[in-house]
Amino acid sequence: KPPLELFGLAARLPNRPVAGLIGGEGYVAEVLITDDSPVLRALMVRALTTIGHKVTMAEDGQAAIEILERFAPDLMVLDVEMPRLDGYGVLREMRRRGLFRHTRILMLTSLSKEKDWFKAYKHGAHQYLTKPFKPEELAETVVWLLELTAEQASDHREKELERAELLASEGAQVIRVSRSLSAGSH
Repeated sequence: KPPLELFGLAARLPNRPVAGLIGGEGYVAEVLITDDSPVLRALMVRALTTIGHKVTMAEDGQAAIEILERFAPDLMVLDVEMPRLDGYGVLREMRRRGLFRHTRILMLTSLSKEKDWFKAYKHGAHQYLTKPFKPEELAETVVWLLELTAEQASDHREKELERAELLASEGAQVIRVSRSLSAGSH
């Protein structure tokens, strides 16, 4: 199978020439992968280069900021828990330095609570996936995010932020009620 057909995504990719295994001088999109796990970085690189993306890697948040100062990728896959500067810190720095404008942000982390999801969207993430992940799921999500116009990506992030905020507040209410019931039964 041709590499783009590997995940059934060829028909959905932008009409750009593709490099590497597929031939041609270009690429589908530039992606920055920021994760402190060399094994996960390698897995993500394979999944994304297989479908034609040009990938740059950073081993932590500080390295990501240094890369982002030199070029703006189309999309960044960003872990949260990393040394030197965590994923939320990367998002704060991107906003502070004006590095946010056109880069889509996909948070890929082992943190799976509503509060983590909310925090990611609040800081500017466009999509949130949890580890462990399937390479096909990563590839599909990246293609989907790159298909969105800037307005669609912004609207999606706002809707997810509202949903995450609602879930986080409902979770907090459940905890308060549970504590109240526990306190009353003693």
